[in-house]
Amino acid sequence: MEWQPIETAPRNYWPILLFNRTESPAEICIGHHYGDDLWRYISLQNLEHNPAFYYDFDDAGMATIEEVTHWMPLPAPPKDKT
Repeated sequence: MEWQPIETAPRNYWPILLFNRTESPAEICIGHHYGDDLWRYISLQNLEHNPAFYYDFDDAGMATIEEVTHWMPLPAPPKDKT
């Protein structure tokens, strides 16, 4: 998987990885298309500092297409080896 321009991202509510320049420093977030040129996102830094952190997308940050420049699909889950 490689980063792709945000213009090619799916325009639905399916979560994807986003490269977000609204945060300082810029960071990788989990987010989804919200409508028009808006994207909702959740910072992965919150999860890194507090593994029990829970964030509802209803309280997520908002970014425009100028601030979110690239996207990547989420990786597939691990395969069960049983």
